[in-house]
Amino acid sequence: FFFLMIRRPPRSTQSRSSAASDVYKRQLQIEAFKKEGLYIFQFCDTILEFIPDVIKTVSLFLGGFGLKPNLPFIGDMPPKWLERVNVEWIKEGTGFEWFPRKNVNLALDEKYIKDGDLFGIMRFDGNAQIIEYATGGHACHVVVAMWIDGELHIIESQQTNYWPKAGIQRNKYRDWLKYAWNAGFHVVHIPLTDEARARFNKDAALQWFESIEGTPYGSHNFLFVALDTKYDNAPPLLDANLVPIAFSIFEQIQPSAVTDLWSEAINKRLNTQGLNVHQQYDEILKRNLTFSDIWAIPEQDGWLYSSGLSYVCSAFATGLYKVGGLFGDFELQATEFTPRDVYSLNIFNPKPDLPPECLAIDPDLPHCQLSGRYKMKLPGVGTVAPYSHMNERCPSQPPEYFRPDN
Repeated sequence: FFFLMIRRPPRSTQSRSSAASDVYKRQLQIEAFKKEGLYIFQFCDTILEFIPDVIKTVSLFLGGFGLKPNLPFIGDMPPKWLERVNVEWIKEGTGFEWFPRKNVNLALDEKYIKDGDLFGIMRFDGNAQIIEYATGGHACHVVVAMWIDGELHIIESQQTNYWPKAGIQRNKYRDWLKYAWNAGFHVVHIPLTDEARARFNKDAALQWFESIEGTPYGSHNFLFVALDTKYDNAPPLLDANLVPIAFSIFEQIQPSAVTDLWSEAINKRLNTQGLNVHQQYDEILKRNLTFSDIWAIPEQDGWLYSSGLSYVCSAFATGLYKVGGLFGDFELQATEFTPRDVYSLNIFNPKPDLPPECLAIDPDLPHCQLSGRYKMKLPGVGTVAPYSHMNERCPSQPPEYFRPDN
């Protein structure tokens, strides 16, 4: 068991306003206790195992920081050992096995890449494996190909230290490939079906992209893309009730980060402004609800955050297809789509005819892989038909990651 006590300053150092705030917080704590009781969280580790497990966990993230592009360890490329430990973690935690591949970088000829084609990406740096573990998908990032003014570009929403720029952006295909290879990206080409390509309104999609180009990456709803249910999106060993408690603790250390990742999105769902985690809890109690009731409310595409519209990579790609007419009259929120949700759409070809250069390198793969030390097999590509309110109520727990109908 772990017990955390946050000690308030001695009264002699407090202003009247802060002392009044303390009284208010104590009253709030009493009301919370009356309503929900006392939470005691039990951890699986013993004290002797705790430190080695912390070290093992930290080791999943040590490398490929993007601080000095060409230097080992702190540069852009994840070291081999970092990739290996993350592959092992995913196999142990989810049962999915990544198989090794000869690390060949293929600059796929542009003639094979059409408007609207998707590229799925994996990077074995620990951060991507959080997405993989949380969603059951085996791409942590997705981007879209578009021909603009006669040149092939990759458009995306991106936010990393190892990438030249952040936000919603375009890069020429050849330049993008260099960035991707330098960053240790595993890249796979997933083309649209012929039917979807014929329906794709490129002009409308490109106009929408240009209207939001330069918008910051969608960190505000990063967590909420995957949070669809009250309890069935948290890993089996994580009690969902711990999540807001953890954020209330972190808020005292890094308030701006918690506001960015958590509080703004919760305020949108509460239709409030500027409330911190403690104040949100007070508001939720008044409404006789819980935090899990609130975070299960679907994200809305039109919500404006402090930095504007908020699109993570998968939400941006889905938004592009939505504006491009690939979902017809279905009512769905692009901001509810994870990378797995995107490549599962039946607008993509699950088994396209591969160019000979792709078959020469990876004859056993259904899609053309452009780089990476591990084979990118993405189960479920092109298998789910769009429908209204898609991906708003989906559980995502390992190892099955069961997805019920509708």
